Amino acid sequence: MKKRKSSPPDKSIPLDQCALFKVRSKRRLCEILRVPLSSLKGLMDDDQNYHAVEIEEFVNELTGKRKKARIASVPNFWLKKLHLRVHDLLSAITTPIYAHGSIKKRSYITNALVHVEAKEFLTMDLRDFFRSVKRHHVYFFFKDKMACSSDVAGVLSYLLTYQGALPVGSPVSATLAMWVCHAMFEQLNKLASSYALKFSTFVDDLTFSGDVVPSKFQLLVERICQQSGLSIREDKTFLYKNGMAASVTGVIIHNGSIKPPHSRYQNLRKLSTVLSQQGRHAVINGKYARYSFQGGRNETRLLRRINNVQSNDSI
Repeated sequence: MKKRKSSPPDKSIPLDQCALFKVRSKRRLCEILRVPLSSLKGLMDDDQNYHAVEIEEFVNELTGKRKKARIASVPNFWLKKLHLRVHDLLSAITTPIYAHGSIKKRSYITNALVHVEAKEFLTMDLRDFFRSVKRHHVYFFFKDKMACSSDVAGVLSYLLTYQGALPVGSPVSATLAMWVCHAMFEQLNKLASSYALKFSTFVDDLTFSGDVVPSKFQLLVERICQQSGLSIREDKTFLYKNGMAASVTGVIIHNGSIKPPHSRYQNLRKLSTVLSQQGRHAVINGKYARYSFQGGRNETRLLRRINNVQSNDSI
């Protein structure tokens, strides 16, 4: 007898067909999550079931850019298995067309491709996204959107949050944040459509594009986010006007094409030099330089193929 795969099926389902929809008892919830009822209370203990992982300050040896130290809250083994189970169940639901982060068969590249034909772009970042999605937001998502009983929604809101908010180090946080904030994203998508703009998200990145992005549009986006208890990082907000090259989730869009930023090519040249001088066992940024070089080269080749396909399709 073949083992049942835990990954979500390729065919997506409506929200009301998700196994977590309309769960009315803790016993049934435990059956769905594949955990004993007796283990439920222990799994909701923050101190027992999470460990802090300190991500040290990092200076990129190639670019000189500095990343600040930060702490991730990572669920321990059994709770992580439960989080993965919830992630699989939520990932089976038909995903909104504008969402691209942590979604099967979508990526930062598919996110950027949404906007490849635009002339103007507005890119924005949600501030401290996961920590802004609070336990009560998760509770009302399961109670109202997923039609679970109050008891079940309460249990899920505790199982899936840490210190009252979504944990940064959990495999379910990105998917759950997207669904918890679904109403806000729908409002942003509707707003974009009303101005003949395209909208996409990549976890906490928001991108709007079209022929013209009105100067007042940024304020309208901020207002919608504020109504949902979220805010925008001003230092990460950029408006690209009049055909300027735009940076969208780490790639450059310009004149109907998509390509890596110039810094990516610089890094490849530096990596090539390191490899020629130090050999195949050279280490850069804690990784073998040959793997970083191969990954960067594969990305540039992929983007080149995508551009060639787009060019042929437009002929």
